[in-house]
Amino acid sequence: MASRIRYSLIVLVSLWAGSVLGAHGHQDLLRFTSGVTSVRGMTVGEVMANGNVIMRFRTTTGAPVGDRARIVAQRLYQKALEGIAATQIVVAKEGSSVQIRAGEELLVTPDTQTARLSHCSRSQLAAQWAEHIAAVFAFPYLAVDLQGQLRVPVEEMRRISYGGHIGEAVEAESSDPEVAAVAVDAERQVLIVTGKSSGEVDITVSAGPVAGDFPVVCRRWAGHINLLAEAEVTGPRISPPIAQQAALNAILSDVSIAPGARVSVERLEQHDQRWRATVQIAGQGYFTRRQEVIVRPKLLPWAQRSPASVLVSNRPEKVSEPGVLLRQELAANQTSRVLWHHDNDSTGPLTFTVSLLNTTDEPGRVHLLGDTAGPGRDEIHLGHMAMYRFWQALLDSAGYVAVIPPGKVWHLYQQPTPRGQLVSGLAQLTNVSSTPLVVEVTAQCRPFPLPLTAVETRETDELPLTDFQYPASRQLSAAHIVGGPWTFVHIGKGMAPDQLPGDYGVTYHIDVEVTNPLDEVGHCEIVVTAAGGATRGLYLIGERLVHTGLLRPNQEKLLYHHSVPAHSTTSIPIKTIPQSGSNYPVTLIVRSSR
Repeated sequence: MASRIRYSLIVLVSLWAGSVLGAHGHQDLLRFTSGVTSVRGMTVGEVMANGNVIMRFRTTTGAPVGDRARIVAQRLYQKALEGIAATQIVVAKEGSSVQIRAGEELLVTPDTQTARLSHCSRSQLAAQWAEHIAAVFAFPYLAVDLQGQLRVPVEEMRRISYGGHIGEAVEAESSDPEVAAVAVDAERQVLIVTGKSSGEVDITVSAGPVAGDFPVVCRRWAGHINLLAEAEVTGPRISPPIAQQAALNAILSDVSIAPGARVSVERLEQHDQRWRATVQIAGQGYFTRRQEVIVRPKLLPWAQRSPASVLVSNRPEKVSEPGVLLRQELAANQTSRVLWHHDNDSTGPLTFTVSLLNTTDEPGRVHLLGDTAGPGRDEIHLGHMAMYRFWQALLDSAGYVAVIPPGKVWHLYQQPTPRGQLVSGLAQLTNVSSTPLVVEVTAQCRPFPLPLTAVETRETDELPLTDFQYPASRQLSAAHIVGGPWTFVHIGKGMAPDQLPGDYGVTYHIDVEVTNPLDEVGHCEIVVTAAGGATRGLYLIGERLVHTGLLRPNQEKLLYHHSVPAHSTTSIPIKTIPQSGSNYPVTLIVRSSR
């Protein structure tokens, strides 16, 4: 058996010498790799030095021989970087096992199954493997701590350790220093590779008779991702749906993206009081960035501001093709309300989108509150749900502050809508920055993958505005005397030629004054009657929000009952907003009651 071992060593040394010598008689860089193959029903894990197998683990029972081969290859690589000599490879007994060591450190322990399938004992297998390993380190060698391609971002450095058993100074050279430059730090035994521009080069490393190269790819990063972000939320508490939108805005508005690259956000989830997401920026010709981002919601106080205008997107109500449905400016420090109510009358699905565009060179900040309803077929119900959600947000000041970077669009609402169905929504936008923005409502064939996109190139710098902007509020007053005639207040009648028909989205501030001239307690009630067709409505009377339910034409609903002391006058404040889908006008009636 001893003669078999020597013969095996002679053959390996011959193969090794032939494989490591290049065309000019230089020895190549020392590299260790591993792999898995199948031989006659056995699974074989192989350890290779510069492509030559020096060790095989064998199994027929599914043992993890591939993992063992990989671990041994890593240990050998580490020993090569430390510069061990062939004489340091020894076989030692440890209890009942046999070990191969590099000095005092374990390299590998032959197992019983591999020895049996190799038709020898564990001691004989250890002797074979030890001689194979020693043959690898018998020549002067140089190893670099790199397997495969080195990726170096432009304007960044990467340090690669080297080592070996050779008495010559190490030199390194780049095939194109304009793409990647290389320097040798002999004291620390590292190669310093610096990315200069996008491209691919070969770095050649040499020391005496040893020379070899490895490929380097230089690219710019596809973008930059901040690991921590803060989302600004308003309201009495942090609402998860609102905080999620705020967190997404905080993530997307805080990344920088190279031209042509794209960002994606995966698994935006709440963890305790924070939100986490995996963010990736990728693009052709760039290195991909992929990192986890943590967003902390911050609860801010918010004082409501009265809107100066209401922007109504309802013409056409039936949308037959993609296009811009509304476009208006949201000036610096301006508050506007936007209402949209549309029916998909096209031949396929449409996505109705409400967006904020920043066409300036400065970032914009907008406080947003409101909600949407739909898609569906019951327009009265959809308009009512949108209005109810808006009132809830308005009364609680429940919203968030969105940041719109220069040249970007924040799509605050996107509603994919099948053919023949409707959507409805109402939101209040307050520009809290000095940057003028543009509000758009559009119909498009499909939704945007993410709510923050680049402003599309347009034919003109000046975006044409649509003529759908109206005053946001109306002040009305009514007086009633207990025991006297009824008092009528008409809502959504639209008397003036330039007035918004129905006053949809306009806040009615109604001050009802009731006087009781009697010597006893008087009573009055406020009812609403459907004067223009089927309708629903919400009325804020004092601090109570009252639903009418569905009213058929000319049907009335009691909203409020009040007792008025003798010889006194009381004031009843009422607010209401005509809601999409319902028929207007409606009439409030103030009358005495028993």
